[in-house]
Amino acid sequence: SVVGAEALARWNHPTRGLLSPGYFIDVAEETGLIIGLGEIVLRMACRQGKTWLDEGRGMPLAVNVSVRQLEQPGFTDQVLQILKETGFPADQLELEVTETVAMANPEITQSTTQPLREAGVRFAIDDFGTGYSSLAYLQKLPFDTFKIDRSFIWGLGSEDSNRLIVQTILAMAQSLNFDVVAEGVETVEQQQFLRDNGCATAQ
Repeated sequence: SVVGAEALARWNHPTRGLLSPGYFIDVAEETGLIIGLGEIVLRMACRQGKTWLDEGRGMPLAVNVSVRQLEQPGFTDQVLQILKETGFPADQLELEVTETVAMANPEITQSTTQPLREAGVRFAIDDFGTGYSSLAYLQKLPFDTFKIDRSFIWGLGSEDSNRLIVQTILAMAQSLNFDVVAEGVETVEQQQFLRDNGCATAQ
């Protein structure tokens, strides 16, 4: 069954067609345009979420957040204001921060996320397994969900090391009371392995 959705940005370029974030997100980060872009995506996602809710099809929505947004003064107030404007419930919003960002700026991550979590917003560590996580920080940072990076999921059928890594992440998440989402699940074999090892949600 469908348990949620994630807002994914695409650029409808006038000559190159539909471009994935790999073509423009890094430039947006470097130039600071990500701050305005992130606000637009968050508002659109919350507005869409409220529409689905009003239609009886409500579900949690995940939205990616960049380090530039987290560092921006007033980011917490901006998120709360967007929720108020759109009428989308805070407990239906999940903000995703990449593992690299979360671990590189643990103090900023903590100070920014805590008041939003108190309001009901959930947080996920995106692309988990690709950064350099500190177990000490993982215990302290206010996150609810691990999202296992797709690079580990792709190799489940052929590489023993990937299976061991995924099993370890799932065991660690369970012991720390994190929810887990496996990214990039595309085959029945991958799905069955994850199900057998206690992962209930796939993307």
